[in-house]
Amino acid sequence: MTEERALNDDEIEALRGNTKEVLAKLDKELQTSDEKHSSWLNGEVSGGSSISEQCRYFDQFGFLHLRNFASPTQVQDMKDQMESLTNDWDPAEKTMAFSTDVKDNEARGSDDYFLESASRVHFFAEPTALHEGDGSLKEEYKDNKLRALNKAGHAMHIIPGAFCDYTCSAKVKLLVSDLGWKDPVVPQSMYICKNPLIGSTVHSHQDSTFLFTDPRQSCLGLWLALDDATLQNGCLWVRPKSHREPVRRQFKRN
Repeated sequence: MTEERALNDDEIEALRGNTKEVLAKLDKELQTSDEKHSSWLNGEVSGGSSISEQCRYFDQFGFLHLRNFASPTQVQDMKDQMESLTNDWDPAEKTMAFSTDVKDNEARGSDDYFLESASRVHFFAEPTALHEGDGSLKEEYKDNKLRALNKAGHAMHIIPGAFCDYTCSAKVKLLVSDLGWKDPVVPQSMYICKNPLIGSTVHSHQDSTFLFTDPRQSCLGLWLALDDATLQNGCLWVRPKSHREPVRRQFKRN
């Protein structure tokens, strides 16, 4: 196994330099390409004159990076609502650990607490924040339960408040519409925590493994950083053009 460690300053600068080079190459490729536009969502091919540049970028490379998409007020409102929800959560009633390894993925397929979170907000702790014996919350987290969480979900958008307001906001609707979705639905939403000194590696994955659609893949993930996401604290990574690859694994209940 490869040992996990923090990146040193030279490694961080090298990654930043490489990222700038990759993004510059993508921009150049988009501007110089004479190929007709092909929609990832529905496969339609067009000349591209009526397609926005951000839609062309998304369809060609599989991601968009939109700076300052949410206002500072929206961000703070979501943080405040999450803190309020966590304060009302009683870990003694039900607590479930969450990680992304294969064993835990298989176990969640038959766990009512996880499955019922599709229509409400449930709380999932980091495994190391719970006692191994009875699964109760460790003492050091009882006065700051948010620090023990891996995430909360999966229906943040259903409850009234900041998450619902943001999900149904005009800017989100406009973005999704511009990318080609005609009548989208929100299957899930979650608040993911990246707390310091706790938590395990999130391995590379495809969201369509868990949100598989027919006859074509149509899962669109909107990832909003409520705090600055950097190489030092666990930013999101993407691999350009990987959206055109087949789904390698499909999660099924049986």
